[in-house]
Amino acid sequence: MSATFEQALGHLQSGRLREAEAIYREILKADPENVDALHLLGVAVFQAGRGDEAAGFIERSLHQNPGNADALNNLGQVYEFLHRTDDAIDAYRKAVTAIPSFAPALANLGTALLQKGEAEEAVDCFEGALKDFADDPDVLGGLGKALAAVGRPDEAVARLRQARDIAPEDPAVLCNLGTALQAKGVKWDRQKLRSRFGEGRIDVQGSPTRFFQHVERGGGGGSVLVHPSIETVSFSDFLD
Repeated sequence: MSATFEQALGHLQSGRLREAEAIYREILKADPENVDALHLLGVAVFQAGRGDEAAGFIERSLHQNPGNADALNNLGQVYEFLHRTDDAIDAYRKAVTAIPSFAPALANLGTALLQKGEAEEAVDCFEGALKDFADDPDVLGGLGKALAAVGRPDEAVARLRQARDIAPEDPAVLCNLGTALQAKGVKWDRQKLRSRFGEGRIDVQGSPTRFFQHVERGGGGGSVLVHPSIETVSFSDFLD
């Protein structure tokens, strides 16, 4: 890699997007079809929020090097940003075809498939991604959500608990954990909760989108909303 490329990459990795973009454009003036410059310029403008432009640059790069798994994975993310989910899935599939164990593309493919309701294949993708991302709460959480969708609630709860232990304040993880616990039939013991917080302060909600994690930290005045997703060690005594 030339010193100029290294400088541009350093800017990109440090979030200095304007500087990175300027260097990549200078490289392309001298070499308009430089595969790496096209790809990374696409990444830079994507991070700047210019999705359509980013897609064009990365597509030009892939036209010359169609098996570049990194570029395919990045293009998939751009397509998702542009709400082109089917195109994103196609890009991720091509990345995984190029490198079957490519964990970033497997994780992204799992997420996109789950959005499309294709949970069975999403499970396989997330499980493949875990080989490299064993402690990633997004991958663990995605796998848990997919497992719940295919009717495997015990495994779903186990994975979502792992995700919660790593990211205890992630609302998506907590929400999905609550939903999975409800699917298992877990309920709060209202009598124990009232004994702890006082009569009239407990409102056990059935909707997984309604909970306040501040309950776990003692809460404040007014009504306290409790949801099974707040199933920590300190609150395990309040489960039926």
